[in-house]
Amino acid sequence: MNVSGALSATLVDPSADMLMKAKERFTGLTNINYVQASFQDLPGGEIINHDFDFIASSMAIHHLNMDSKRAIFKFIFTHLKSEGYFINIDTVLPPTDDLEQWYFHMWKEWIDRKKTVRGIEKDLFGDVTRRYKDGGENKPDTLDDQLNALTDIGFVNVDCFYKNGIFTVFGGKKT
Repeated sequence: MNVSGALSATLVDPSADMLMKAKERFTGLTNINYVQASFQDLPGGEIINHDFDFIASSMAIHHLNMDSKRAIFKFIFTHLKSEGYFINIDTVLPPTDDLEQWYFHMWKEWIDRKKTVRGIEKDLFGDVTRRYKDGGENKPDTLDDQLNALTDIGFVNVDCFYKNGIFTVFGGKKT
């Protein structure tokens, strides 16, 4: 069954290159709107002027500080239809130093397994954990802080649906 005509999507990214890659990937599909904008451009603006049944973000919101995360969560909430869902696939800051060490160790082991399977000899891990936590573009916050922000905004059924170390899938529903 072909459902491409029944579905519509709006893809948002600040990078023209990323949007071009998406257009190439979705060639032939209709009802896709491509919007070049950053998360900071969205709240308070008129860039998006309709509501959605489902909003998803993947590996992007961790680039925002907590105040900006709250702003984008509120924007998402206001642009969800009643009974709509928000899902965020992203990384989070471990709540303790012990857990951080354990999660980063698991992450390094995963990278090492991928290197072995693919026959890659160079060090892919390097200082990725330092760059993740201390890099200028990454601003991870704890899962609890983000779940609490969603709840405070008005989302219900807020939960973490999947977690593996720092990698999470969480979100909620608008009633």
